[in-house]
Amino acid sequence: MAVAEWLWLYYVSVCGCGCPWLFTNVYSAVPCARFDYQVYFQEDRAVEELNADVSRTINAFIRTNKAVDRIPGAQRALSTRNVRKRGGVLVGLPDAIPRSSLLPSPVYEEYVAAFSKKGFRGPLNWYRNYGANWEWDGEVANKKLMMPALMVTGGGDTVLTPRMSEGMEELVPNLTRAHHDTCSHWTQFEEPEWLSGVLVEWLAKVAPLAKL
Repeated sequence: MAVAEWLWLYYVSVCGCGCPWLFTNVYSAVPCARFDYQVYFQEDRAVEELNADVSRTINAFIRTNKAVDRIPGAQRALSTRNVRKRGGVLVGLPDAIPRSSLLPSPVYEEYVAAFSKKGFRGPLNWYRNYGANWEWDGEVANKKLMMPALMVTGGGDTVLTPRMSEGMEELVPNLTRAHHDTCSHWTQFEEPEWLSGVLVEWLAKVAPLAKL
């Protein structure tokens, strides 16, 4: 939704999955504990940790919170809280983490091959540019998105919780909501058929002339 805020002339509608359109500074004086991973990602040790075992990293991050994806031998799933104090985002997880239900074998192998070649520094640079992005977004802070918008939330997302999207209507007056009670962070992976249905139904209402 941030891009639509700047390039609103080019958008007739916009959808956000998980991440709400609100201005939240993870470097604030009283930061939210579950966003500590974003601060940790600023450090070189984060790149080193994720690159050390690409397969383990992918298997740890891309998972649901359902029973089928519980990690054997682990007391908990990957946690984004207190990462710097713990010494890493993967600390506490076993060395061998099985592939999750979200990744068919060919997709998993493609991910492992790609990140084994390039590493995780590129993706982490998005987080490392957070300060500049915060200042850039601040230029349009509290400016309203007037086009039709859809906000998709998952009841099982422990990072981008549905509660974070409360109050979005103040900045996005023409907002439609869709919520899945059990879906976690990876909406497009976890519930593709449900999400596709939601998008098609919503687009049919906000863009009746579109060829769907």
